[in-house]
Amino acid sequence: MTLTIRASMLPGYTDCARRTAARQFQTMIEGAGFPLRQLAPNIAAVIGTAMHRAVAMVLECGGREQPVTAIDAMVMTAFQGDCAWDKTTPDADTARAQVVRMVASLRTILRATKPALIEHPMKATLARGWELTGTLDMEDADGCIVDWKSGARIRPYHAQHGAYSLLRQSEGAKPSNLLQ
Repeated sequence: MTLTIRASMLPGYTDCARRTAARQFQTMIEGAGFPLRQLAPNIAAVIGTAMHRAVAMVLECGGREQPVTAIDAMVMTAFQGDCAWDKTTPDADTARAQVVRMVASLRTILRATKPALIEHPMKATLARGWELTGTLDMEDADGCIVDWKSGARIRPYHAQHGAYSLLRQSEGAKPSNLLQ
């Protein structure tokens, strides 16, 4: 059996290692006879996914203006299923507006960006039975890794960023910088 460590889950270990491990290794824990409570995804994570999809769409077309209906389609795809709403984002209309604002605020930057890789999946074997995976948001033509963050809460992302750098190096690349 191969155990996978996802780079995007690494920042959670500093918040609560037990909760993060339960999410990361749910199948193994439940297979050992320990049922875990099922939680709906937090709206902040859903918004982050929608924002990443919308930014990738804008980057893939060279930063040109996208019709709001195309962004809506990306946003609504992320809102499939149940999620845990909060005071900042109490409903889907508010969430949509937040994603559209975030993407709009990035448009000037996105137009000037020369992406070499967009939403690039990576995987590396760490040791027998262990692998590290991650999806790079963007790498520009100069080898700078860009990790888009949409949350209001600042977290320690050093481990996640280091994992992205190691994953790119495992592919033979030499990252020049990392931006968040």
